[in-house]
Amino acid sequence: MARSEALNLYRTMLREAEKFPDFNFRNYFQRRIRDAFKNAATIEDAAVAEAELKRARIDLGLLQRQAAIGHMFDPHVKLPVNK
Repeated sequence: MARSEALNLYRTMLREAEKFPDFNFRNYFQRRIRDAFKNAATIEDAAVAEAELKRARIDLGLLQRQAAIGHMFDPHVKLPVNK
């Protein structure tokens, strides 16, 4: 079950990374996700693997929040200056 859960989490994280409006952030997070899951694939210990899955779930929440914040503000809109 851990393998299918990890694969589902991997796909979900990549989908969330796709939601970033800025190319640099989107590319950075996609690369970090791929590298992290590639490194975690070699883990043999079940306890360590579960800890990595737990950390990935936390990171997924972070990605979701940051992607939502990224859509709240348009970087091309200039804010008015109060004098």
